[in-house]
Amino acid sequence: MPHRPLDAPFVALLGVAAIACAVARPAVAQPAAGDLTALERTVVETPDAARLRAWHDMTASEPHLAGTPGDERVVDALVSAFAEMGLEVEKRPFWALLPRPVSASLSIIAPEVIDLPITEEPLEADPDTLAEGLSFGWNAYSATGTAEGEVVFANYGRKDDFERLAELGVSVEGKIVIARFGGNFRGYKAYYAQQAGAAGLVIYTDPVDSGYARGLMWPEGVWANASKIQRGSILTLPWQGDPLTPFVEATEDAERIDIADAPLPTIPVQPVGWNAAQEILGRMAGRPVEDRDWQGGLPFTYRLEGGADLRVRISVEQTRELVESWNVTATLPGATHPEQRVFVGCHHDAWEYGAEDPTCGLIVVLEAARAFAEAARNGMRPDRSIVFCAWGAEEYGIIGSSEWVEGHVDDLRTGAVAYLNLDAAAGGPRFGASASPSLKPVIEGAAQAITNEAVIDDAGDAAPLADAWFGGEDRPRFGNLGGGSDHVGFYCHAGVPSAGLGMRGAPGDAYHSTYDTLAHYRRAVGEDYGAALTLTRITNLVLARLAASPLVPLHAGDYARDIVRHLDAMTPRAGEMGVSIDDGALREAAARLEMRADDTHRALEAAVADGRLAGPRLDAVNNVLRSMEQVWLSEEGLPERPWFRNLFASTDPTSGYAAWMLPLLRYEVETGDQAGVDAAVGVYAERLRNLEEMLGAVRALAGP
Repeated sequence: MPHRPLDAPFVALLGVAAIACAVARPAVAQPAAGDLTALERTVVETPDAARLRAWHDMTASEPHLAGTPGDERVVDALVSAFAEMGLEVEKRPFWALLPRPVSASLSIIAPEVIDLPITEEPLEADPDTLAEGLSFGWNAYSATGTAEGEVVFANYGRKDDFERLAELGVSVEGKIVIARFGGNFRGYKAYYAQQAGAAGLVIYTDPVDSGYARGLMWPEGVWANASKIQRGSILTLPWQGDPLTPFVEATEDAERIDIADAPLPTIPVQPVGWNAAQEILGRMAGRPVEDRDWQGGLPFTYRLEGGADLRVRISVEQTRELVESWNVTATLPGATHPEQRVFVGCHHDAWEYGAEDPTCGLIVVLEAARAFAEAARNGMRPDRSIVFCAWGAEEYGIIGSSEWVEGHVDDLRTGAVAYLNLDAAAGGPRFGASASPSLKPVIEGAAQAITNEAVIDDAGDAAPLADAWFGGEDRPRFGNLGGGSDHVGFYCHAGVPSAGLGMRGAPGDAYHSTYDTLAHYRRAVGEDYGAALTLTRITNLVLARLAASPLVPLHAGDYARDIVRHLDAMTPRAGEMGVSIDDGALREAAARLEMRADDTHRALEAAVADGRLAGPRLDAVNNVLRSMEQVWLSEEGLPERPWFRNLFASTDPTSGYAAWMLPLLRYEVETGDQAGVDAAVGVYAERLRNLEEMLGAVRALAGP
């Protein structure tokens, strides 16, 4: 099937042609990295560590699972806070299929009966863990039912791990699989176990990955203790969001598919700590693991099979019903182009308290909103609107933001500038980013400006940030933007340039557990909120430049540079799959685009600075720059995953969290289809030529 780009970029080009002779008006030059405008300096200086700590107290002081009374109390607190800032606030409900835990148990039933723990140990040192109403460990969307059988160890439960078991002649048919967390999204552990015929799955936290092998355990240290349990969704769908409303927003009266037609898990799945897992693993009597990386951190030899004498029973009961939850958006309208919107967001729901995931990122959204609202009250309102977002039910499968995007997809394609995601973002001393190529220069420039600004020297963040992030290189290291959080709908479905920003590197692991409390966060990351403060300043500077720079700071050159890098990475895989990538023409197109992009952006910036490019002509140029990402959109979407429409990047369909770059080409490589590979190369070459043509049209407006 052909993959045609959507029409928005070409509509924008027509707009350029129609007003190419318009009369210019004076414009303000875009500031250099370290030369802050009044708005930029205000939103960099306003954030306050004490405020960030207070926001954290507000959002992480009680459990707030999506759609529960605790969640609505957090939502209402967010609504009140944004409203008090003077922003335009909407609490938008959605109704999604959300499971609730009823009961669960895990037992060894032979050669003796041993009931295993599925709850975490309450700790006097962490009073939040003593509260009533905390849940036992559970995985959302597990099938309801009871399964029992012999045991097979599947390492991390990755696709490769199950393939390795098959190579070794180990059958999981009718067995209880036990696998450790890490290496992929937990939902794919369940998916591959189910595909292999397993009767049930136990997932546990291994001490070599995040326990005593890494450091002292909570509460003496900050690493996982023996009873720490990682909760989480195991939903895997060919679309993102509510299982019953693909492509449409999950409103109360939305048309829904039958639950029997939704590809939900069909085996019971139970997460545990290693205090339970070691009782199973330590009794296994089969052959030892043959691969060194299958040996975990418990004090015995790991084995592939438990043997006929060892039998385990899993019993899980969950409800699956439509539950109301909420997305909160708070808008600061732009002064001259309110229809153009920059988004920044983080989800508000958590498995329990969520002090790290998500609320250490949510507090940055709140403090960013406060800084911009204060600037607006003092007469410094950006030209474009900024929308501060708190999404619902992300933990269940990136549901709230995906539903919101589905309900606003047409507006996003015409009016969105960018989306910045801050999920669990303030988690350590080192800044990093994963981003759409077009956003890399503005993020880089903002980070350089903040690290060089004396305004943060007293916080002690400038030097370590510069050392850790730039590492002596000319440019920072960016990751690929894949799956796992609320950028997916914006980037992979609607084609909005997106980025995930974050401070990382603090030790410890309380992920998705009862121990993800304020006490644990403040021990692991710090009492001073320096990480959150630095991140807020960088985020605010990126937002200010996206929302207020006369020339929209989106750059096409990194598309070309990244395509070459992704081709280099994919070529060895193609050889493994028995196909070749004849990419000479594609690389030539990338080289031409890179030269065109760098020349065009220099010319545009110069023309804006000296006033030659302004008024309607500048507006038309900005429309083209904002629409560049949509060159990569396909109306048909990716093969087998039509909801994912961005041909530049998608989630990895075999691991969930990772990215598939150039996913149409990657799909054809993985299927070993040479004709498909050749056709995909042609598609990407065509998209690069489209970008080159767009830049050529706007370059003419900049003059000599």
